[in-house]
Amino acid sequence: MSSSLNKKSPPVQLTVVKPGNSRPAFVGQDALSSDQLATVQNYISRCALQGVCVGALVGSERWDLRPLVIEKGALTLLRFTSPDAAFQKNFSSFQAYLSRVQSIGDLPSTIYFGSSEGQLWVRRRFYRNTLCECEGEIRKESKHDRLQRLSQIVEQVKRLHSYGMFHGHIAPSNIAWYEQNAVLLDYGFASFKASGRETKPSDAPELNSGAFGPHTDLFGLGMLMATLFAEELSPEEERFVDSLLSPNPSLRPTILQMEDFLGYRLRDSRPKQKTKPAVIRLTDPIEIDPAIDLDATQIISPEDLRRLTYKPAEPVSAHTAEHKQSVPGFELPAKLLAGMIMVFLAAYIFAYKMFFSAEVPDLQPVIEAPAELWHSGQPSLMQQVARAAVVQKDRLAQAVIIQDSLAGSQPRQVRGDLIRTVFNPQWEADLSESDRVLALKLALGALIPAELNGTPNLAEAHPAVVFAVLGSLPIDLKLGNTQDITVQRLTTLPAPFGKVFAELKPLGIYSGQDPSIRALCHLLQGKITESAVASYFDKAADDLVTFIKLRALVPLFAEQQELEEAVYLYLFTNSRLFARMMRWFDDEPLADWSKISRSERFLLLVGSMPERPFTFEQFADLLTFPSERIRSSARRELSAKYFSGKMVPLLAVLGGSENQLTRAQTISIVAAFLLTGHQADAFYTRWFSGGPDAGTVLAMLSSRSDAGSKDLFNYKAAEYLHKASWSAPLDVLKRLLAHPEPLARTLVYSRLDVNKPEELQILKTMATGDPSPLLRSFIQKRLSSTVRR
Repeated sequence: MSSSLNKKSPPVQLTVVKPGNSRPAFVGQDALSSDQLATVQNYISRCALQGVCVGALVGSERWDLRPLVIEKGALTLLRFTSPDAAFQKNFSSFQAYLSRVQSIGDLPSTIYFGSSEGQLWVRRRFYRNTLCECEGEIRKESKHDRLQRLSQIVEQVKRLHSYGMFHGHIAPSNIAWYEQNAVLLDYGFASFKASGRETKPSDAPELNSGAFGPHTDLFGLGMLMATLFAEELSPEEERFVDSLLSPNPSLRPTILQMEDFLGYRLRDSRPKQKTKPAVIRLTDPIEIDPAIDLDATQIISPEDLRRLTYKPAEPVSAHTAEHKQSVPGFELPAKLLAGMIMVFLAAYIFAYKMFFSAEVPDLQPVIEAPAELWHSGQPSLMQQVARAAVVQKDRLAQAVIIQDSLAGSQPRQVRGDLIRTVFNPQWEADLSESDRVLALKLALGALIPAELNGTPNLAEAHPAVVFAVLGSLPIDLKLGNTQDITVQRLTTLPAPFGKVFAELKPLGIYSGQDPSIRALCHLLQGKITESAVASYFDKAADDLVTFIKLRALVPLFAEQQELEEAVYLYLFTNSRLFARMMRWFDDEPLADWSKISRSERFLLLVGSMPERPFTFEQFADLLTFPSERIRSSARRELSAKYFSGKMVPLLAVLGGSENQLTRAQTISIVAAFLLTGHQADAFYTRWFSGGPDAGTVLAMLSSRSDAGSKDLFNYKAAEYLHKASWSAPLDVLKRLLAHPEPLARTLVYSRLDVNKPEELQILKTMATGDPSPLLRSFIQKRLSSTVRR
């Protein structure tokens, strides 16, 4: 291939970054050294990229050169991973990651990737401007426009997270600003780096320890939000950014919560349209604030109720009194205003009663405007609402706190995660009044510590409260008061939670004191961290325990891809058996497992057949799968869908531990039994020429004793065994004495030892008992030669 470096480069103007800048610099082709030119040429050749090279982006290390090539009218960037041998431990994981990114639709940054000489390469469109270059210009945009751009990035991150994946390093340098759109770039490069990467203060703290995941993306979005809006953040937005930047990844909001949060900000920041003053008459329809969404399912808060009422009119002078009817905002007639207030108050009371299934003894709140006090962010004001909810059991105060947590709010002094778990709609209606108060008391302990006098009694609490408490405690905390919290109680939770705990019963784990139980509670509540996964599985556990614990989680993976990804990464690194079983799907291309999802592979690993149609080749390949339950299922499926009952014994041999054939040999020989006549003859000839294991062939031959005397496979197998080297115990040879294939019986007669009395007696018996005259003659000759000696 001729080098693209020798072609005349078109006049593409590149930015050259001054020496000393920590970011990679764009350098034109003429400015590259001879060594750099050779490296760039090597990179382009290794990925067979066609086009004209116009320069490169030069990184901080000698190997880190990223050629810029014009191909088919588009400027593309080529990037290689580190050649460091330490990267090899991440090679397969990063390759699988890139494959999944490539398969995701609706991502603006399309990538192409491949591998060469122990390095992975990624090619994508080159964007001239990232947020780093145009931050000043972006700041000049309206807040609404910047929120829209941020929402675009959140949507791309949400798309990744929905597939159980993450970006790993959301930063201004990885975000392109292109035609009013924000595009996320360079997926995974920071996460799968060869060794411990140098982190900056703006990076998520967990990148230091390698415990990155989807929560790391939320930290990056928090830094991005702070960068884009700086001093323009409202107090509520500042609190949300603080939660995104929490050092504890499990305390950060989810991507869905951030999407909801930005949705409200976008609506509130939308430029107001100028309208002409309206004249309000008795016959006019009532205009309501368009910012208030009166969806039929919405619970109207006291704040919204106040916004729906008109303020009293300002005093009007005598000069303007006669024009009162045409002044905007004039006070409505008393009857109409009273009617409006009653309508909205009735709607509020109805929604309030619907929210609490228990009978409401008194609608009069204990404190004034609990929502306003709670959302103030001032601890002294929030304490009033907390005491009203816990001490005075004020239902309105409780509703404000619960709804705020369910909406994703995360004040520092409130355990919102505990509230969200306890008041999950799956069991919220089953909670007693004491359960509700206990949960709020535990969640608000930092605000009202005096109310947490003594150890809370969890013995009689609803299992959801116990579940929430165990999931909020540090996993490695030494506990002495959880002995009575049994796993048996947690099995009564609705599916899928209770079923997961029930799956652990064979392990004999009974108490909440066990760190693996607390780790499981963390995982089931969405606090998916590397430490939680590690504590749940425990590196010291044997393979059986590991797979029982895996089997408990697998049903959750289809809906919780973040959990699936975390479990996969941990087990692939820490369990040799798991890694070997996962590689099983990639080691035999004949069955083509590429379209089988990871969740379905997990199901196969724990012995469950996915609810999907498999191909014939895949069923045949599953005869060699490590799990005996799957091999048994594959035998049944093949027998029912493709073969008669006579194939059952043969499939049992191929699906048993005695099968020493390769996977390709197993698939092909099973397929051969679908052929007849000349096709079958030619296929068997080729198959036996490949030298299959003689012991397995003998077992297959023995299993087909009902196939008849003219079975082509039996003849070919016996012919092969006459020439092959093998041995078998006497009981195996005895079973062949009744085989319908004469050549199979000849195998026995030629191998029996006349010097052993038992075997000599067999020959004497068969000298008159074999149905074939030729074989009876063969046996008699053997006996005669023995007598002469």
